[in-house]
Amino acid sequence: MSSLTVRALIVKQLYVNAGLGSNEPVYNAAPDLVDAAFMEHNSEAAMGGRYDLLSPREYELVGLLAWERVCLARASLAAPQSSVKQSQVSFNADRDTPFEKNQKLATYLRARYNQLKAAYKAEASASGESDIIVGELFRKEDTFNAVLPLSVGEQVTIPAIKVIDIKQPALASATGRIVLSVDIAYREMVDTLFLYAHTASGIAQPWNPEVPVIPAATLVGKTTDMRMRMFSFDNLLAGTYYFVAYANNVAGVNNFSGEIKVVLENAS
Repeated sequence: MSSLTVRALIVKQLYVNAGLGSNEPVYNAAPDLVDAAFMEHNSEAAMGGRYDLLSPREYELVGLLAWERVCLARASLAAPQSSVKQSQVSFNADRDTPFEKNQKLATYLRARYNQLKAAYKAEASASGESDIIVGELFRKEDTFNAVLPLSVGEQVTIPAIKVIDIKQPALASATGRIVLSVDIAYREMVDTLFLYAHTASGIAQPWNPEVPVIPAATLVGKTTDMRMRMFSFDNLLAGTYYFVAYANNVAGVNNFSGEIKVVLENAS
């Protein structure tokens, strides 16, 4: 696809995901926010406006960064407003205000971006499609201008789903099979692994730790034994299936895999 087409797709998805209304001040700025997100995600490609250099998976990554910017813009607009509820402390102490909600959502969107980006890099490295060197991870601590080891619970308990086998239905009335594996580094840091399925995309809700997946999704796998990471689904009719896994690590943090799509088609 051309750069203009890819950019238009990301902008269109941003309008949907962020629920942007045409009466919002940030509505007309959506394309610019996508450009800014692209610059942060891949400055080299963005300098030339080369959206066509993005892989399809990266569309979501750029979209998450743009969505985060929408939330911050909304929070800025709401910041001067007083709370709609009375508080004994102050009028701005109410955590249900639009300012607090948008700030919180922006934080979760950034975390989701970091999780997906790390998961995609890990999958690419495992498949030999990347020159990433696997070793000890570090993070930059800006406060003290120091480089510190990255906590295992922060990053490397992100699950990666792989399709092991697909048996397509032979006839219209026949059924097929999907076999998946879920790989997690540092399995000892994971408390519970969950695998969800749905017939539509958009299963994960990383910004909502209390309801981490959409209610319509079906729990198809759950284990506390990380040695049991193979999941087989039989008697499936032809159709499109989406899967997402998340690992609840020992720190109580939900780390999500990337969403995968599996299509079963009649062999006829």
